[in-house]
Amino acid sequence: MDINKAITGVVAGGASGGAGVALIWVVGSYLMAGARGANSGFDVGLWVTVMLASWIIATIVFWFGIAGLGLPAWALLHRLGWTGPLQAVFFGGLITFAGSVGLMLAMGGSLSESVAPASLLALDGAVVGWVIQRIAYSPIKPVLPPPARPS
Repeated sequence: MDINKAITGVVAGGASGGAGVALIWVVGSYLMAGARGANSGFDVGLWVTVMLASWIIATIVFWFGIAGLGLPAWALLHRLGWTGPLQAVFFGGLITFAGSVGLMLAMGGSLSESVAPASLLALDGAVVGWVIQRIAYSPIKPVLPPPARPS
C-alpha cells in the first residue's frame, strides 16, 4: 500500500461520505416538506445551496471521524491482514454506526433516538469504507515507456 494512495482514499472517502449525508438530508427534507404541502414553490437554487452546504459540513465531519476512529481501526485491520473490500464495508459501517451513536449521545440524545439515524449513516459509512479500500489497495500500475518508433 502506498501512503499517497491511502491519503487519496481518505480524502475521497470523506467526500463520498459527505455526499451521502447531503443526499439523505436533502431528499429527506424535500419529502418532509412535501408531506406538509410546502413544495408548491420549489426553489432549485435553495435546494442546491442546502445540498452543497450539507456536503461541505458532512465531509468535514466524516474526515474528523475517519481521523479519530477510522484510521486507528484501519491500522489494526491492516496489521491483521483484513484488507479486503468486504472487511472494509463491514467495519466502515460498524465504525460509522458506533461513532454516530456516540456523537448523538454526546449531544444529549437518547440511545433509542440515536439508533435509527445511526443505522442510516452506517450504510453511508460502508460506502466510505469501500471507497477507501478500493483506492488505497488498488494495484500500482507501472509506468510503461512509450512504444519505440518504427524505423
